[in-house]
Amino acid sequence: MILTQPIQGEYPAYYDTYFATLDKGKPVIEQMHEDAEKCAKVIAALPQQKWHYAYDQGKWTCLQLLQHVIDTERIMTYRALCIARNEEQDLPGFDENAYAAAAEMKHKTSGIISLEWISVRQASLSFYMGLTEAEAKKTGKANNNLVSINALGYITVAHARHHFNILAQRYF
Repeated sequence: MILTQPIQGEYPAYYDTYFATLDKGKPVIEQMHEDAEKCAKVIAALPQQKWHYAYDQGKWTCLQLLQHVIDTERIMTYRALCIARNEEQDLPGFDENAYAAAAEMKHKTSGIISLEWISVRQASLSFYMGLTEAEAKKTGKANNNLVSINALGYITVAHARHHFNILAQRYF
């Protein structure tokens, strides 16, 4: 097991809420793999009339929420890659609302979103599975916070689960 439960100080404390979505005792790589298929099925099952639905004013539509999950996974895995390759600069943060507003969504279908989700998740999986123990322990700075590659793997899975839970609770 390359990735192990991160300890406080390896990541910003606000991710603790997300970590509650993880299955304790089950390797996070296994959870990452299981969620790839499970979440793709949720995307495929989402009725087309719900794609542009937001459950409240000022909330993202289903499509925006899904794109946010995909964008964030890309960013977290990119951060892990940078740290693995000994990047010394503080990696930038991102404004999730600005990203959501800038994402062109009108042309996206369930097929495109599903493909994008599976592709990004497979890229994350192959990256984390290819790490050595020494690489997984490396730390760097992202958005002015110390973070380990190990923690970024957990954040990647927990963040997606958090948002897929919101999707199931508030959009279906």
